[in-house]
Amino acid sequence: MATIRETLDRLSKCKQFHLETVDRSLDSKKVKELKKEVSHHQYGPQLLDEIVEKTLYVPFSTFYDQLIVVVSSIKEEKFSILIDINDPIHSETWCNILVWPVIKNKVVHVFTNYREINDEYPLLLLDDCIYSGLQIATIMDFISKEAMNVKDCIKCIIVVPYASKHYQIVVSGQMTGRFNCKDITVDQSKLVIEKYYIGNLIDFVHSKTIPDNMELSKVVGELFDGSFLGSLPLYFDHKIAGSVSCFEYIYTACVKTLPDRNHLKKLEDLYDLLPNKISSGRICI
Repeated sequence: MATIRETLDRLSKCKQFHLETVDRSLDSKKVKELKKEVSHHQYGPQLLDEIVEKTLYVPFSTFYDQLIVVVSSIKEEKFSILIDINDPIHSETWCNILVWPVIKNKVVHVFTNYREINDEYPLLLLDDCIYSGLQIATIMDFISKEAMNVKDCIKCIIVVPYASKHYQIVVSGQMTGRFNCKDITVDQSKLVIEKYYIGNLIDFVHSKTIPDNMELSKVVGELFDGSFLGSLPLYFDHKIAGSVSCFEYIYTACVKTLPDRNHLKKLEDLYDLLPNKISSGRICI
């Protein structure tokens, strides 16, 4: 059986993980159709225009370049990473594979499940974006509950090419359970975020049409199927995130071509490293 490092070496050479060039920008005709649908609300069309105007669409080539830039800025000479082979079909696994040739010589341990994690070296947690902070908090919660080899405290390094302008506030709020209804209370005596490496900062939509934030949150929820005030005006070639993260309803309705998630299918190869295929049960948004 191949080792995890041999598997990462092989997967990092797979062209399937590098998306082909496809125009997934917003279609002006579809935007006009959606404006008609929300015209029953006095602020609907104007609010949609504001969100569309502030939206950043990130093609894969741009995302990949920014991912390499932020990873190349890491100053730590040695660290560990987590590749959860029980549950690998996630963006953070894909991102680790994309950058594996860049980081492999600095990686001391590749932990293949949460129980293996120790605090000998900092733990690098890499992902595509920090939106609401819920995904990072979920992973941190799993680590704090599952890691069995912690002598002192796990020092985490968070690395993302894109993030909410308020990433520290939202991540902290999610980790302490203040910002969500999930049972997340990270034991910060066992695990802390030591450092962030952030590429591009994305701000929330600040509306001139509806300047009152509470009213804005209500209208956005009513018109755009659950999207809320904290959603980022951002989507990628590889993913339109859920409605707690971005304006999913608008982007799904208006992009010229929907993202294709087939690039993640090859991650199933990581299941081959399992003695048996038992999922860790983590659900990330």
